[in-house]
Amino acid sequence: MTTTMSPDMRATLTEMAALLTLAASRGRANLDADLAQHTLSVRAQLVASRVLELLPDELPPLDDFEPKPVGLDQIGLIFAAEAASRRHPIEQLPAGFSQVVIALGDLVNECPR
Repeated sequence: MTTTMSPDMRATLTEMAALLTLAASRGRANLDADLAQHTLSVRAQLVASRVLELLPDELPPLDDFEPKPVGLDQIGLIFAAEAASRRHPIEQLPAGFSQVVIALGDLVNECPR
């Protein structure tokens, strides 16, 4: 997708994708995880993919994302991605972002509290 977007929006989307990808990998890495945790992992990766689709073609490596979240578990990472989604006014959001917000809200609602 070729899009012009502000550096701040690009940074937010990159952060969201990185947080959700990390949440997905933490759930998959836990061999003792229950089915619910594995399901959260799959859903987190799906939402991360939707976020990545909104970014312009020259996608930076998600491994280069800074700062690295410290001390957050899978659910904390999902909540951090949801908080990041609320940083920008609605008029600044790229087309398609509403689907990400809906999917992310569904994911947050599935998280145990």
